Amino acid sequence: MPAKSHSQKNKRKQQQTINKMAKSQMHGHIMDHAKMTFVELQQFRIPDSVMHQISAIHNSAIISKLETAIWEWILRYLLSKPRKNQGALSNSEKTNFNAALQAAISAGTYSTTAAIHAANHMMHSFMGFKGTLRFLAWHRAYLYEMEQLLQSYNTGVTIPYWDWANDHTLPSWVILPTGVTRGPDTSYTLPSQSDINNQVLNQTGYIQFTQNLEGFHNTVHMWVGGNTMPYPSLSPHDPMFWLHHANVDRIWAQWQSAHPGVNPPLSGTDATMDPWSLTVTDVIDTFNLWYYYV
Repeated sequence: MPAKSHSQKNKRKQQQTINKMAKSQMHGHIMDHAKMTFVELQQFRIPDSVMHQISAIHNSAIISKLETAIWEWILRYLLSKPRKNQGALSNSEKTNFNAALQAAISAGTYSTTAAIHAANHMMHSFMGFKGTLRFLAWHRAYLYEMEQLLQSYNTGVTIPYWDWANDHTLPSWVILPTGVTRGPDTSYTLPSQSDINNQVLNQTGYIQFTQNLEGFHNTVHMWVGGNTMPYPSLSPHDPMFWLHHANVDRIWAQWQSAHPGVNPPLSGTDATMDPWSLTVTDVIDTFNLWYYYV
């Protein structure tokens, strides 16, 4: 009985405090904690019994999992880096990108990564329908692997995109490795933004969307020309490959935002972007790969 009486007194005291605060706020007064003594401030202390309840809830398995997921998303959002339009890069950003490329070329790591594209990883439509479904996801993983490589030489570098639908000028500032040549081959015509809007972004189904985008992608490879870009087994040896594919990836990201949940219908081993362990689920969200487009 005494314990119950003590508990009721505490509840009444807490309610009186709440009423006092509410009354003060109703009259437009702000309680100035800076003018209160420690004794006066003690009334705002949360009772131990309530703290124990909060602690129990906080430490529950469900809340722990929820907090982990939320914090992971926040960290990825805050730590992800922007991939920018190459036309908007500063001179220092261009210099840093080229320097990272040159470091990878000199180390031999660039050619090793570029050579991956020569193998049949079922990543193009000419390899079969499975290649159609894997085209965008596989190349997103490939871009990520190259970006990670470049960041091992300069942590601030990201792969810029060349918006070839709105900028029909070949970015001449991108370095050319020894032995690699570049066009353009003007016997081909670059797509316009109207082409991309009408034939790509306006598609509602994934298969038609990716087929049309891959078709324009092929045309850009041919337009860039030279002795590597027109050939699937050699094209990544020209660094222009990465700016081109970053734009393809950006268009996919743009389409994804308008069609959430419409993903490549892949399952089983087809959903793994070999030769890496990344799956289609891993690459659906660009923030999961630590980048976004601006």
